[in-house]
Amino acid sequence: MSGKPLRDTAPNFVLAILSLGFLMTFIDLTVMNVAIPAISADLNVGMDSLLWAVNSYVLVVSFLLITMGRLGDIVGTRNMFLLGVALFSAASAGVGASRTAAQMISFRALQGVGTSMLLPQTLAILVQVFPPEKRGAAFGTWGTVAGAAAIAGPFLGGLVVSTVGWRWIFLINVPVGLLVLPLGWQFLPVGKSAQKASLDILGAILISVVLFSVTYIFMEIRSQGWSVVMQAFGGAAAVAALILFRQQSRRQDQSPLIPFGLFSAEGFATMNLVMACSSISIVALMLIISIFLQTGLNYSAFYAGLAIVPASLMSMLLARYTGGLTDRYSGRNVVFSGLLISAAGVMFLIWAMNLAVGGTVSVADAGLGQVPEKFWYFIAPMVLVGIGNACVVAPTNATAMRRVPSELAGAASGILNTVRQIGFVGAVTMTNFLIEWRIGQSLDVKAQKDAALMAHALPDVMWLPAAAMITGAIVCRTVRGADERVKLEART
Repeated sequence: MSGKPLRDTAPNFVLAILSLGFLMTFIDLTVMNVAIPAISADLNVGMDSLLWAVNSYVLVVSFLLITMGRLGDIVGTRNMFLLGVALFSAASAGVGASRTAAQMISFRALQGVGTSMLLPQTLAILVQVFPPEKRGAAFGTWGTVAGAAAIAGPFLGGLVVSTVGWRWIFLINVPVGLLVLPLGWQFLPVGKSAQKASLDILGAILISVVLFSVTYIFMEIRSQGWSVVMQAFGGAAAVAALILFRQQSRRQDQSPLIPFGLFSAEGFATMNLVMACSSISIVALMLIISIFLQTGLNYSAFYAGLAIVPASLMSMLLARYTGGLTDRYSGRNVVFSGLLISAAGVMFLIWAMNLAVGGTVSVADAGLGQVPEKFWYFIAPMVLVGIGNACVVAPTNATAMRRVPSELAGAASGILNTVRQIGFVGAVTMTNFLIEWRIGQSLDVKAQKDAALMAHALPDVMWLPAAAMITGAIVCRTVRGADERVKLEART
């Protein structure tokens, strides 16, 4: 019989299969940052247009995660995970074969559908197979894989772009997906809720309207003309849909799409706010430093990716340990400390960026054989950022999910990952807005080629992730200390 009952399969083997699956989605989120200049040149489009290839993926993920997470609770987490892996792999092949920006944006949107199907199920299955006292370490491993993906994205992405071309950073997902599918079908627990439940279709439509509208407004907030009318319409639609959704939820006592009692669980609401701040800070940081090194200092994609490795490596090496700390100590204190450490690392990085701008790069476009001048300026700051990030990602997940009942794990994971994705969109939007504000013009192809302009502007923009981390640290101090499990089944 395919699929195993809960806890019949070794939990660590289940964790390995899940990690291999969601590794692809995290790689594709980070890899675009390094590949943007190469894709822009190949497809002959400006950054304004190409950022839609990033945002289309995040937009779709953002408004589908909650629905797909709850659907996994109902029809089975394994089935949803494997369908997501299959769709994501097929869409990756389409992205790699794209010849126009429109094709790339379309296939990236399909990747987003696949990600929204598989990602919530990873945390939900971990809740199902690991007992509460071991979940911190399990979420730590989840964070370790996310750290490995952060390395594989910028570093291997830069290597692939510099050698065989940007298309292969997407095509590599196909064999990975083909490996995950049979393993997952055989060994993952089915994970279907024992309670009789059905998906609230109307609620799913309404919450999708809310999330789509909010995300779209974030993405287009700096636009003018006709887009302003669309933003106003989107805002009105979001408010109306949210009111109707809340009324619909009150009528769905047995299986609401969003069990609002989740927000009464210890740390869940606060950790979602912290997750938003953390997502904004990390994505903005990676995007800014990648553009700064390639456009401002004229580094190759390989060395731009290599500069990010220290942060990713520290996150990967420490994530399991810091996740385990939440099993023994207050998750709030671990996260709070990590955010402050990361903020200090970003401030150190701003100093290094300003120092690097003070001179010229001796290697005009360093290949793989020669390290660019001043490359070493960025190592220590990125190490500090990585240490802090290790104390944030896994402990935030562990603290948010610790008191969530297993039958609601999919819904809780969907909410948490939705907040993360909206943070990603906010990061890209705010970064783009601040760069244009700082340089005083649109980010078209001509502006991107002005190295001096970009080099002097981007250190100031780097204050965005620093501010987000400090805000997250402040929010983190509001976590409640209750230890009892909150009864959520019927609360809406």
